Amino acid sequence: MLSIPPSGSWTASAIEYARSRPPPSRRSFSAQKESAPSGRPPQRPPSSPRRVAAPRVPRLGAAPPAAALAISLDPWGEARPGEIARLLGTTTDDAREQLGTLVFDEPGTGRLVPAAEYLSGNVREKLAAAERAAADDPRYQPNTSALREVMPADLPPGEIEARLGAAWIGAAYVEQFLREIIEDPTVEVEHPRRRKQT
Repeated sequence: MLSIPPSGSWTASAIEYARSRPPPSRRSFSAQKESAPSGRPPQRPPSSPRRVAAPRVPRLGAAPPAAALAISLDPWGEARPGEIARLLGTTTDDAREQLGTLVFDEPGTGRLVPAAEYLSGNVREKLAAAERAAADDPRYQPNTSALREVMPADLPPGEIEARLGAAWIGAAYVEQFLREIIEDPTVEVEHPRRRKQT
């Protein structure tokens, strides 16, 4: 390896020497090629048997319930009551009480679902299931309250925009509409991706 002289200037012989030498990667490969038997490709060094990624260190505890929930979600992708209780250093029932509305008991399955997941998607269907479950078990009452808060408002008819050709409008209704508007009973409606729809 060349080093810069203290004065910061290169001599002409040093520059010529540096240009005549290939980069280190090329030198090592050419040295292998020269040392390999003729007619056989050079052998690459074996991969390192050492572990590249260190194993995950298990968490011994967590202070707030939100942190315990996040730690439980990280490796398993679900809220595990036993693991959360271990992290909080308490019982499963007490851990569930500390979690509050960070998670919800899912009717039918009994599993704990994080609030972000439970309060999204088809909330109307979830609310109906929660109301049926809350009639027999009061622990599902927080589900109904939370779902009502995130329930989107119904659109009035004036805000619903219907366009001809929309997938949610049946071809029979479009056909009937056009026959009445242009007063032609022979009109047929075709979908752009399919043949005649009835």
